[in-house]
Amino acid sequence: MSYIVADEKVFYHFYDLDHAPPTFNAVVQIVSAEIARAETTDCDHTHTIFVPGLNDGFNWTNEYGVDIKRWRLMSILLPALSLYKTNTSHTLLRTRENASELVDAAGTYKFPVDYSVDVSSDCAQINTPTLNSYLGYGPKSIAAPKRAIELTKQLVNRVCPGQKFITITARGSAHLLQRNSSPETLINIAKYMQQQGYFVFFVPDYDLALQVSDNFIPGAYVAREISLSLPFRSALYELASLNIGDGGTAALSYFNSKCNYIINNLNWPHKSRDIPKSLRQQGMALGKGVNYHNTFARWVWPFDDAQATIDACEEFVAYSQGRSVDVNKYKMSFDEVLLCLSESLGADAVSVIKSKYSNRQNGPLFINRQFKWEDKRNMSYVIKSADSSNNDFSVF
Repeated sequence: MSYIVADEKVFYHFYDLDHAPPTFNAVVQIVSAEIARAETTDCDHTHTIFVPGLNDGFNWTNEYGVDIKRWRLMSILLPALSLYKTNTSHTLLRTRENASELVDAAGTYKFPVDYSVDVSSDCAQINTPTLNSYLGYGPKSIAAPKRAIELTKQLVNRVCPGQKFITITARGSAHLLQRNSSPETLINIAKYMQQQGYFVFFVPDYDLALQVSDNFIPGAYVAREISLSLPFRSALYELASLNIGDGGTAALSYFNSKCNYIINNLNWPHKSRDIPKSLRQQGMALGKGVNYHNTFARWVWPFDDAQATIDACEEFVAYSQGRSVDVNKYKMSFDEVLLCLSESLGADAVSVIKSKYSNRQNGPLFINRQFKWEDKRNMSYVIKSADSSNNDFSVF
């Protein structure tokens, strides 16, 4: 017998580990689920169900062993639920077979929209919250847990009492070395901001937090305790004057209405030819970005170009001094977002979106990715309307 009873007050978010990885990208899917709950139902809280994948409970890269994947589930995915107070409970299923009955019991109060255990999908890419923000649906700001804020303030007061500070977050992947941050680039950026009077908290990559030297960036504090705790990390970002970073952890900044941020290092040398296409499929373009909460936002695209990031830092310094700076200088227009999305969705689908869904018409839309990890070349994008009676969209 199912232990889910359809309840108009409960919204069910199925996080399928056969498709969605145990990484910081989970934040994007959690934000997407919150859009669905808040904009399409009267439910007042969300119950998250983690569905095990087909490969030892996961189906993500084999570069990490199952123990590391389980550790990431417990130390990244579960704490990420605390970013919204409406995420009040969760279930870790032991077997995938249990999920189908729970999906049926959840009825229409579930996310991803029309989720099926047989065809796993995720909304872990930026396109779903980006599209909905331009359609007029959020996303509502995430927030660090209150206790994390209190404890992180104690750390800040001990390390740099009374000083304004920024964070610099490094990518240090253990399985994709070519995507990692250049130490020289990080040091040059930190040096510039130190010269402007800011103390620097250096947040090393999650997997390499205990391997970084205390003197990696001269004069900076290596925040290992922040790196290993998602609540502490989100709290430090929320308290900082500016966050500079890349990768999945950047979502903790750009979805938080209290964060100013510069996103850099998004071009990967080994995939340089694929980057423009990949970004367009997510509704973004080189040289452009999004700004969900009208804070200072810059998306710096050149790979490991310290000067490009320093130029953005100069704009932030002017902004912090009260000088006239356009925080939305590089924000994409709705037409630019749709043009990029046509790369993955097709021109016909984009035409329907613009004519029938703009200006909060007909509810939000959700873009699911569907593919098998072993054959990502056959990725498909599925557009779902929150209104199940709407037949404008199915699979494109």
